[in-house]
Amino acid sequence: MRYQILSELGCGGYGAVYKALDNYRHQLVAVKIMVQEDEPDESWERSMAAAMRGEAIILPALNHQHIIRAFYSKGWGTPRVGVVMELMEGSLASLMRWPQLPRKESQAVADIVLHQMLQALAYLASLGYVHRDLKPENILYTSSPSLLLGRPRPHPVASSLYHFRLGDFGLCDLATNIDAVRGSELYMAPELFERPVRHMQSHKSDVWALYVTIFCTLNADEMRQMRNGRRETVADFAKAVELDGRIGSLREMAMVDPEERATAEEMLEKVYPYGRGQLSRLRG
Repeated sequence: MRYQILSELGCGGYGAVYKALDNYRHQLVAVKIMVQEDEPDESWERSMAAAMRGEAIILPALNHQHIIRAFYSKGWGTPRVGVVMELMEGSLASLMRWPQLPRKESQAVADIVLHQMLQALAYLASLGYVHRDLKPENILYTSSPSLLLGRPRPHPVASSLYHFRLGDFGLCDLATNIDAVRGSELYMAPELFERPVRHMQSHKSDVWALYVTIFCTLNADEMRQMRNGRRETVADFAKAVELDGRIGSLREMAMVDPEERATAEEMLEKVYPYGRGQLSRLRG
């Protein structure tokens, strides 16, 4: 047996993700197994087929340093599909839950996430893809090569070696194929709440989701309180760029009208004019 399942990392509507050992390469990997229901209804079956396509066909064909790597997939066209991916250390959402994460560190993390995810989104847009579910839970990271070497890893806040990758491609598709709104409501762009919907999900929708993700990273305590009470609205997020000096430079990402909203490539040129490795501070 090539892959030895060690433990379950998480589960969702279409299956589960496991930590496993690749006995051929002698390295730890993540294995996502998607299983079709015995008697699925037509809607569930369509959604499952789309998720399988995103994870087992689209993702393995992508090649970018800030998109999770899928090494191998099997079972496409059957009720059980498996995808073998690189094993990450955690998610941005888990980083945000660290009680020791001080305000200064949250700003540094947000800056790195912004830069790296803008690069990932620009790459996807260049190929015509829309991710449709960018959020802290789907932004994964490693903070040290010790993860694969089996040595104790450093406290994530103490490490400057964050490397983020965008994961969960179950909703990803070509913009030209999208005919329905999908995703996590909190991170959905304003145009997706219009009735009737005049603008279908596009690269600009992913840019809005990244803006909300950065806002959440910088305001982790407030977001935890919000999830236990009042929900933020699109208007709240759109107004935040005027009130929070730390995200003033992201104003173009927070435009309610998608026609006026910046692309990822445009934001890279604005916020990081000197390219990779020379991070700007988030400020107005």
